[in-house]
Amino acid sequence: MLILMRTVLAWLALVPLLGGAIPACDDGAAGETLCVPGENIFCRCRGGEAGTKQCAEDGMSFDQCTAPSGPCPEVGGSSSSSSTSSSGSGGSSSGKELLEPCENNEECQTEICRMGYCTKDCAQWTECTDEEAEIFGDCVAIGGMVQQCVPYCYDLDTGENCQQKYGAPSACGYTPAVDAVYVTVCADWSGNPPLPPVGHECWFDDDCHLDNLGVQLVCEFEFCVGGCHTADDCPDGMSCTDGTPGACQP
Repeated sequence: MLILMRTVLAWLALVPLLGGAIPACDDGAAGETLCVPGENIFCRCRGGEAGTKQCAEDGMSFDQCTAPSGPCPEVGGSSSSSSTSSSGSGGSSSGKELLEPCENNEECQTEICRMGYCTKDCAQWTECTDEEAEIFGDCVAIGGMVQQCVPYCYDLDTGENCQQKYGAPSACGYTPAVDAVYVTVCADWSGNPPLPPVGHECWFDDDCHLDNLGVQLVCEFEFCVGGCHTADDCPDGMSCTDGTPGACQP
């Protein structure tokens, strides 16, 4: 009996030295969370608008991404890096990546340069977005043509609009993607870029005329309305009268 007690005491003396060698009941792993409940983090909406999403009470999920204009489908999480490396029917492993500015097909990995940028055929919007590579676009059939990847209008990092980044004839337009979600993307609209309808929610004039000046569509009381705030909102040669909003006149 004395020998047994000495053996037990010797073993207990070794426990501090062994550290984590002896398994113990520890539910720490079960307590791990994805985020801090209640915190808001940055998210990016389809179309390029910046938003935030809030961590849920359980710390294991986020609420829907929300922009100033309201809840929005979020870019990211379901895209694949393969979207940047192939046109789906061949393609080069070298050259410019998807949605980079280009002048001819030979410059692009996808071997398709259209409307000032490298593109490819697509079936869903996730094929046109790669968050890790900072590629943000959508799948749209422009002018009734084949569905291809097109970039969102605004580069949130540089502030460049469509013409500044890709040159004419690319302009910003409001149009449905292949899944019927409306997005703002750079494309050749044959001189008539589609714009958000009157009554569309907005914060700034840019949200309504999409940098297409002279179309007489501005933001007033958080909704797009016809009219003008400055002469830039009117066609060339016309001025803007005082008012909320004003009217264009010769």
